[in-house]
Amino acid sequence: MSEKKQAETTPAAETTPVNKVVDDGKVDLYIPRTGTHEEKQVVIGINGKNWVVPKGKHVRVPQFVADEYHRSIAASDLMFERKEEMAQEEPQNG
Repeated sequence: MSEKKQAETTPAAETTPVNKVVDDGKVDLYIPRTGTHEEKQVVIGINGKNWVVPKGKHVRVPQFVADEYHRSIAASDLMFERKEEMAQEEPQNG
């Protein structure tokens, strides 16, 4: 058999790596579970479109969805920090 004929009959599964990463514009997002009595998923809504992301699993989402999730976590952390600062301040009018 010629080399050309062998190349044509080689199965694609042998020439393609199993864990090949396809650059599809998506990134891995993992949202940890924090308790047993919590929602099992997070809904991330952007411009009228919603993504339902399960907690405790790695999922592939568009980069802007992951960015929005991380932005919301940072905003939530900042809000709690500010609340703690305000609670510790002495009243100005009293």
